[in-house]
Amino acid sequence: MKFIPAKKTWYSEIAQQKHITFSFCNKTIEEGEVTLKQMFDWVQCRDFLSDVLFAEENKEVVSKYEFTYDPEKQQIDRDKMRLLITFEHPNDVENFLKNIPILHGIEESNGIPLSKFTFVKKNIFLVEGSKMWQNTTFSLSLYTYLIKILGYEILDGEHWFLKIKQQATNEGQYANQFIPQFEQILYLYLKKLFARPITVDGFEDKFSYVSYIHDNGGVVSLFKNGAYFFSSIKNNDYYQRLTKIIKEL
Repeated sequence: MKFIPAKKTWYSEIAQQKHITFSFCNKTIEEGEVTLKQMFDWVQCRDFLSDVLFAEENKEVVSKYEFTYDPEKQQIDRDKMRLLITFEHPNDVENFLKNIPILHGIEESNGIPLSKFTFVKKNIFLVEGSKMWQNTTFSLSLYTYLIKILGYEILDGEHWFLKIKQQATNEGQYANQFIPQFEQILYLYLKKLFARPITVDGFEDKFSYVSYIHDNGGVVSLFKNGAYFFSSIKNNDYYQRLTKIIKEL
């Protein structure tokens, strides 16, 4: 396997407790040799990945917090979602490998093809998942949120979400903000939410610009308790799907 890393770049990012970083990756196979091309340098802010979806859908360059993506110069694979992930600490790698069944359980319950994880080099893995995960900024944010969770030590896989809520971390804070129905939706209704894409963000035109999507197009915005009181999300296509699902529960 040949790995082509991206050029080193500095981004303006807020420090996080769990240092797991991401990049989109393109995969080619020529004469039996697999080549992985890292699309940009590692990001720990997962919202930059959503910026890429926005840029490609709107065919415009996005630039936010020193991160720039030009869809005329490169485009992500669309047959599958392909991400590279890297871990700062070896313990996180060990936890990640042990916890993969949590993600597979969610995918299996929803009838989503199981994600495949391939070792690339020290602390770096290729993640290949259903293209559904990159249909929307919300589904992509949810997926990468789950990937970060896998890096935690979870002794009881059955009650993993409760364990995360007890963490004094960003991921724990997010989990405590989610609607009570979050776990039910996570295990049963993801295809109903995301498999039929509308636009990548689902917002009305007046909210569909990259600076807004970067801050409001993620998993917390969609599943936040009390999100209905915000006019932008209240009228969001995916949030309206979510409210219909909640009524069915």
